[in-house]
Amino acid sequence: SIALQSPPSAMQAALAEADVVVRVRVAQSTSAWTPDHTAIRSTNTLSVRYMLRGTEMADLIVETVGGYLPAEELYMISPDLPTLSGGEEAILFLAKTGDRYAIVGGQDGKYTVRAGQVLYAGGLFEEPIASFYARLQALDPAMQLPADWAEQEAQLAQEPVIDGMDFVYKNIKWPTSEIGYKVNLNSRLIGTQAGSADEFLTAIQNAAETWSMVDGADFTLTYAGPTDSTTVANNFANEIFFVDKGLVDDSDNNLPLAVASVFFSNGRILDSDIWINDAYEWDATGDPAWREIDLESVVLHEMGHWLALGHDPDVRAVMYYAIMSGTLKRTLFDNDRRGIEFIYPCPADDLPCNPSPEPTSTPTPTPSPTVTPTPTITPTPTITPTPT
Repeated sequence: SIALQSPPSAMQAALAEADVVVRVRVAQSTSAWTPDHTAIRSTNTLSVRYMLRGTEMADLIVETVGGYLPAEELYMISPDLPTLSGGEEAILFLAKTGDRYAIVGGQDGKYTVRAGQVLYAGGLFEEPIASFYARLQALDPAMQLPADWAEQEAQLAQEPVIDGMDFVYKNIKWPTSEIGYKVNLNSRLIGTQAGSADEFLTAIQNAAETWSMVDGADFTLTYAGPTDSTTVANNFANEIFFVDKGLVDDSDNNLPLAVASVFFSNGRILDSDIWINDAYEWDATGDPAWREIDLESVVLHEMGHWLALGHDPDVRAVMYYAIMSGTLKRTLFDNDRRGIEFIYPCPADDLPCNPSPEPTSTPTPTPSPTVTPTPTITPTPTITPTPT
């Protein structure tokens, strides 16, 4: 969800990467561990309703990150990346990878169809399918819709619909109110103008502290020391690390800035990790240049996913699905606070439930952070490439 563009621009970026644009039904979704047993991946068999771009086909296979293992009652999800579920109806932007396909543009490459409406940006935005297709054809005049698409959609709108895994993700939480996390300070940028090792660690700790100090929420993120991990794993360690994923994949699809992965079972989160893409230009000093991404702002957003918060449609929220390079977004908005307070409420008659920081011998009062009613955008913002 980080560094995504506004919906129309984001769709244009995904469209530019897509070999195939197709209206589908997810016929089957099967999940399994990766060979190294560190993550869950899903193989999704799709029945084609009709083609919008690409060679006509009856069905196809799409690989996605995350999934569900029934035998272990274990889920894994990366909230910034799209998932598919059996029975779901969608419009997908795809690129071929070997004999299979992958969704391009992250969340901007998947558009859920439900009762004649199209949902996108992780379900934050919605519009009639006719309006969506009009925008799509404006971006690609060569795109041809089947003559009977409206009749097909009218009939499909009468069928039961599966909405996907988003609802599962929004109904989970940690079983305890204090969670430790570890950090691998392995970024190539440490020691450069991007910041020292101490500044990188402080940026991450500040993000955790911002969530931990919400007065009305009974939850604390605690730094538990260093780690040498560089892979996502369900090892109950909650690790943050840097890994060079590159800016694009083998099919020239943009790769994300950072991704949170969450393992959970029976509504309880078991483990969460964040990998930060070291191919991008980061800043931990608090003064990012126009092409740099503020580390603290991004980690603050990803930690929100750790806490089981989804994306927010308000651009002022930390959990809004987009961020721009060269900007800071370090102050929780009301929606962010209400979200964590709802998931992790304080015990009755025990407000605030998070202690204030210990004062120094000569305390200096710190003014409360100010929420800007209308965010100021850099005059000539540079959009960091999307994943999503």
